[in-house]
Amino acid sequence: MKRKFWIMVLLVLMLVGCSKSEPSKDTGYIDSEWQNQADGYNKNSEQTTKTPINNNLKLIKNGAATIKTKNVNESYQNILDLVKEFDGYQTDISRNEGDYYTTIRVEFKIPADNLDAFLDKLNKGEDVKYLNVFTQDITKEYFDSDIRLRQLEKELAKYQEFFDKANTVEEMLQIQYEINRTTTEIEILKGQLNFWDSLIAYSTINLDISEYDDVIQTSQEIKFTALSFEDFLYYLKSGIVRSTSALVSIIQYALILVIAGIPIWLPVGGAVYYIIKKRKNAPKKEKVEKIETIEKE
Repeated sequence: MKRKFWIMVLLVLMLVGCSKSEPSKDTGYIDSEWQNQADGYNKNSEQTTKTPINNNLKLIKNGAATIKTKNVNESYQNILDLVKEFDGYQTDISRNEGDYYTTIRVEFKIPADNLDAFLDKLNKGEDVKYLNVFTQDITKEYFDSDIRLRQLEKELAKYQEFFDKANTVEEMLQIQYEINRTTTEIEILKGQLNFWDSLIAYSTINLDISEYDDVIQTSQEIKFTALSFEDFLYYLKSGIVRSTSALVSIIQYALILVIAGIPIWLPVGGAVYYIIKKRKNAPKKEKVEKIETIEKE
């Protein structure tokens, strides 16, 4: 028994040693396959969007504010001077002047780097009742488009090389089609990036400037007004003419209604007359019959 036991232990140790010393045939295949995939992944990862640092964030900052003032025109001029001080400019203006109030709605473009300083100084110089600054982060979209643009530019260079080496007209036409398509995509991306750059570089500020709600200032003033003698005669003449015209029109329409309705009014009138006359004669007949009956009795 002991001999068999030791033989079994020896066999187990030999099997374990062999399994450790002999490398698996599949191991080399798995490693090489993984390496190929890793190389491909690394190549593709070089073209993915890299996380930008804070200084490269692409932010679109815009704002809106409501300002109350005693003199709208004076405040508008002060704000316009402030905008020019921060290298901005006016893009749009809408003025509404009533009898007792004035409102100005204006749009400015301010360099994004000067926006905070401009709003701080605006808040100190004017009575800002409402202020809202909203930011749109387009960093991912911007860098994705930039990477796509560089890829298309490389493709365009390759297509141009292929075009120079083309041997047949058919090949040249196919390559030219790809060149035109790629060029169009490049121009679209460049336009989008330029548009984003302009939005990032300059912030849009919309301001509503209006006067304080002053009850005394906005109360209506009672004034005595009267028509001149010429106006009085004109309106009197117009009233008489219009009244006479209305009366004549009513009479004319009534005549038209009566004459046009003769084919209807005659039969209907005759029937009504017959019914009324018959009802009036009915009681007389009943009285005569009663008298005759009494006399017979």
